Amino acid sequence: MQIKQDSYREGQVRTMLSHETDPNEVHYAARLSHWWGDAKPINIEADALALLADAFAGKYIEVNPPKDDRPRMPYRVWEYELYEGKKPLFFVYLPDLTNLDIVKLLGEFDLLYGDTAQETTEWALEYQVLTRMLVHEKSLLVNPSFLDISEEEVLQKILGCMPDAAKTTYQEARQLSDEEIQKLFTKEEA
Repeated sequence: MQIKQDSYREGQVRTMLSHETDPNEVHYAARLSHWWGDAKPINIEADALALLADAFAGKYIEVNPPKDDRPRMPYRVWEYELYEGKKPLFFVYLPDLTNLDIVKLLGEFDLLYGDTAQETTEWALEYQVLTRMLVHEKSLLVNPSFLDISEEEVLQKILGCMPDAAKTTYQEARQLSDEEIQKLFTKEEA
């Protein structure tokens, strides 16, 4: 969630927050009411005030981020039946990605694939799998078949959409050789 930046409101909320978190004061919470009068006032505690202050500061706020506590493999390997003989696609799990990061990555990959001289039908399936893995598994494609990400400029565009922890994990995964990826694929198939 991102709302319009408003430094006055941010300051007012941060003042409320300072009172709510001061160990020398009694905490009664901030009160929210509406002038119409058909809704009763409610209390807003420090955690919600902190989110609201950050939102007024212009920060992106991930409201109720999905809790993903399923056990995950750090890597996933996927092979298309349609493109037999091609190398399997290799994905790395990036648990630190937010929904906003995923949207930025999908937009960047869309531009990168679209900026190639290929027909859309050549890379569309790969992009669809990339999308599915990002949205459902928080796993990002490391070795696309239809996009050259070995150039530093292209890699920097992709890394620019990620938090630092994800950048490190992604770059480490990019160091794996095709042989190591094939071994992981063979292991996953068994």
